[in-house]
Amino acid sequence: MPPGPSLQFFPSAHLLGDQLCAEIEKGSAAERRLIALAVGRSTLPHYAGLDPNAAGLQDKLFLPVDELVPAPASPRNSFSGRLRRALPAELSDFVHEIAVQDPARASRRLENCVEAAGLAVCVLGLGPDGHVAFNQPGSGPETRTRLVEILPENLDRLGEVAPATHALTLGLASLLSAERIVLVVDGAGKRRALERVIEGPEGSDLPASFLRRHPDCRVLVVGEAARRV
Repeated sequence: MPPGPSLQFFPSAHLLGDQLCAEIEKGSAAERRLIALAVGRSTLPHYAGLDPNAAGLQDKLFLPVDELVPAPASPRNSFSGRLRRALPAELSDFVHEIAVQDPARASRRLENCVEAAGLAVCVLGLGPDGHVAFNQPGSGPETRTRLVEILPENLDRLGEVAPATHALTLGLASLLSAERIVLVVDGAGKRRALERVIEGPEGSDLPASFLRRHPDCRVLVVGEAARRV
């Protein structure tokens, strides 16, 4: 069993963002082709700080760790659209489009893409209920890419995404296949979830706890969670 995630605390979101970009750029040196990025409020603003000239980013494809289903009325509010706008202009053309018209087919294609190209880096945010991507409570470590219904409390945090009620999400097994995982913890109400990630025990009631078994999981913490752990 790996020794558990490494843990870093930051006095400001700006400093956390600098470290997050450094982790992505270093992790991109892996031969695997894909970089999977969470598009929540704790991660999305930081991607603008990526260096488009970093050597490892030159041949990479970027994809959101999940995509909304049905597609939002405004394409700008899809997760792919949000990610494209957040990345530096030089990288925005390399966002992998996830077509969601046929979710079952899209799940198979996305899982096959992850298996064939490999995840070099996966950046995740931590939900108050312990979800990562949309692996919500009840998700086990064997889960793969699939369609899930977004719990109401999680849907409410996404803003204007109607008519979306579901998401196509990379499963925990898919996420754990990444060469490096970076978990960003920012915001209120996440202390219990963070403690389970760091100390255990693992359990499907708090899916993020399974990240403990990854050999290179780095946890970056700022805000309320940093003051209370």
